Amino acid sequence: MPSTESIVASGLAARRRWPACLLLLLTLASCRSPQGVDNVGAKEVLTQLDSSALNADEASAATRQTLTMLGLQSAWETDPERTLIQLRALAVQSHDRNLYFALAELHYVRARDTGDTRHDFAAVLCAYWFLMSKSMPVPPDPFDRRFRQACDLYNRCLLRALHGRGDDLDLEPGVVKIPGGKLDIRTDRSAFPFGEDVIDSFVCADDLAVRGFDVRNRDFGLGLPLVGHGTNKDPTSPARRYLPERLNVPGTAFLRVLDEPAAWDNGGQLHATLELYSAFDAPSVQVNGERVPLETDVTASLAYALEGAPVWDFELSTFMGGESNVRTGLFMMQPYVPGRIPVVFVHGTASSPARWAPMFNGLLADPVLRTRCQFWFFIYSTSTPIAISGKLLRDALTQVGPNLDPQGQDPALSQMVLIGHSQGGLLSRMMVTTSGDAVWNSISPEVPAADFDLTPETRALVESSLWWSRVPTVNRVIFIATPQRGSFRTTGFIGSIVNMFIGLPQKVGSTMSDMIHKNREKLPPALRDQIPTAVANMQPTNPFLLGLSSLPIDPAVHYNSIIAVEDMETPAESDDGIVEYSSAHLDGAESEFLVESFHSCQANPLVIREVRRILLEQVAAWDAARGAGAAAPAGSPP
Repeated sequence: MPSTESIVASGLAARRRWPACLLLLLTLASCRSPQGVDNVGAKEVLTQLDSSALNADEASAATRQTLTMLGLQSAWETDPERTLIQLRALAVQSHDRNLYFALAELHYVRARDTGDTRHDFAAVLCAYWFLMSKSMPVPPDPFDRRFRQACDLYNRCLLRALHGRGDDLDLEPGVVKIPGGKLDIRTDRSAFPFGEDVIDSFVCADDLAVRGFDVRNRDFGLGLPLVGHGTNKDPTSPARRYLPERLNVPGTAFLRVLDEPAAWDNGGQLHATLELYSAFDAPSVQVNGERVPLETDVTASLAYALEGAPVWDFELSTFMGGESNVRTGLFMMQPYVPGRIPVVFVHGTASSPARWAPMFNGLLADPVLRTRCQFWFFIYSTSTPIAISGKLLRDALTQVGPNLDPQGQDPALSQMVLIGHSQGGLLSRMMVTTSGDAVWNSISPEVPAADFDLTPETRALVESSLWWSRVPTVNRVIFIATPQRGSFRTTGFIGSIVNMFIGLPQKVGSTMSDMIHKNREKLPPALRDQIPTAVANMQPTNPFLLGLSSLPIDPAVHYNSIIAVEDMETPAESDDGIVEYSSAHLDGAESEFLVESFHSCQANPLVIREVRRILLEQVAAWDAARGAGAAAPAGSPP
């Protein structure tokens, strides 16, 4: 039996241990639980969920989880090349689609860390198989985050792989090395509308920062968005006569893998086709019976074409009577495509087709318009008398059908839409009216044209410019800020300043000067002392304008008005700084859209939206007239 002293000693010892035990219990109680949550906010959590090798230093959580479950996480950190071999063998054996995503991301990491493009090609292959292979029993889930990341891995690695084959983007066929084998790549340009003799080099749209556009049109899918550029070396040939000298076209490079994954595991040579597509034509391709949208970037191509383009100098140089190397007339940004409605942009004074770029870009954003319409441009010297410019436009529009469709088999050419801004609207009005003697009688009411002393060449020019008939293929005109009854800015002090700088092209100026000199007494007094420029033609009292404005628009033609005003409170009493509402208004228009803007309103988003609405109605009406219903965009699957 313990003694009293030992019992007392034990009690004292226990009392001395009690504070230490209490401290331990308090410490344990204050620690966080092994599993739990921290309230950090949705932004940080979503960033973690979206994290992958594409935007962070390490692979995605899904890939890291795959490595952990296979017991390969440590091996990946110490010997990544061997780990990739092991993971590839497991993927082929198991037919597990998700292992190919992990392979794609890890090959991307190796390519990024080592600069070895063999891994870029391997990543493209694995991403392709994850997305589209039919050899695996479970199809990919389009709602899985890995699906979109696999698309980005495919596109990003294809860019790096093609860049890695040379200093420029290399689309040539050849055999390249990949880990564990080789990849034989053949190039297919059959769906691309230009041969190597026209478009001979490419840049990647992802390398280009675009400026000057509110919206960058990007269609998301698979493939590498390109800008193909070259020179139209044979502008006289029927197929190329309407193409500009400098060609820049949007396209997409798509690498189609022809083998299933097992071929890679056997150490053999894999095969693929690098296919080129035009962004104007094919919104998608077929792979194993499935529709695959293509990644495109039409804005980058448009901006690339406008960078340092001669057309910018054309605007003022020709307005002031200078010469330009830019070819005038009708031109197209893409080859003619039968069955698509032509939409022709006609620019205004001291302007050029470059001013249509924001609207062109905005309309191309609509997949229906991109595949159902073809956009053409008319360029002309804006100081030239409007009657002569109108003749040039009329000649271009009447000749385009016989040149492009000599057998008359394309009914879409009869659905032509003209979009004219300012002076371009007056030229467009000449296309949908018939002059008879009204314009000449307005210019020279006392003396008939036959009594004028003119050379045969001048007489032919005068008669073809002042007597005309409606162009039958023009079905609709969209007038934008058009001075139907003239501009108040062409008179007074501002008008006199403009007339000090405006000049006519040399040939036109000499012809008009000779005509006035020989027929001075036969001309009305207002026309005896000056050569009538386009600016003079837009004076409200100008005889030519009065004659043109008196002509009714052909009842078979549809027309719409878009009018800019600076005061939406009282639009009927307002103007756009150049043209009054009362001058731009047209009775009988199918629609009249008012926008609060200065005169140059082509880039206004509201104006672009209204033009888009009208064109979509034009497409729908054309389909209804043919009994076709809503036709599918070109390149879409059945």
